[in-house]
Amino acid sequence: MIGFDDAASKALLEYHWPGNLRQMKNAVRRATLLAQDQLITLKELTELQQITHSHVGLPLRNEETEKHQIIEALRQTGNNKSRAAQLLGIDRKTLYNKLKLYNIEN
Repeated sequence: MIGFDDAASKALLEYHWPGNLRQMKNAVRRATLLAQDQLITLKELTELQQITHSHVGLPLRNEETEKHQIIEALRQTGNNKSRAAQLLGIDRKTLYNKLKLYNIEN
């Protein structure tokens, strides 16, 4: 990992960061885990991507999207729930609750 592409850099600079440094640190950490190339893109900055693509101040949450993100995080971590929770930016208990909610078995 050597940095961010232009769109990701712009999004990082323009985002208001209501959670301040902690939120930014978590977003960058999650993006680093998701990144498959040398540069982090908006694709990996999911929190900023939702803000950028919706022209309102609140990200739109979709249960199907969330379910897909959980399944993908579990796939990427070899079903390691602790690492998947870190990747998603949630705690392990929340992940277990969402696995039950969405009937995701692994």
